[in-house]
Amino acid sequence: FKEHLLYMPESAFVGSHRQAHSAVIHQQAVRRGWPFWNYGLPKDDIVLASFSAPYKVDPEIFSVWMRILRHVPKTVLWLMSVSEESKTNLRTEAKMRDVDP
Repeated sequence: FKEHLLYMPESAFVGSHRQAHSAVIHQQAVRRGWPFWNYGLPKDDIVLASFSAPYKVDPEIFSVWMRILRHVPKTVLWLMSVSEESKTNLRTEAKMRDVDP
């Protein structure tokens, strides 16, 4: 397996001055092709990533992500840094969908 970046020229990223500095650093790292394992992610796993704000993740798309994690071995989901309350809620929802957070 070799890692490749996927460029999507027709997509847009709208940033906000309200974002946490660490979240912006992560987004810049991904765009620049910095190794994701520098952020504590496993080198040999498939990394699915979303840097959308948590309120943009609806239950349907979260369920799709959880199905992927359940059925594709060695797959992890990398989300933007969020509040502790959001992390707790996402972990609870993952457990409800039989995924070990």
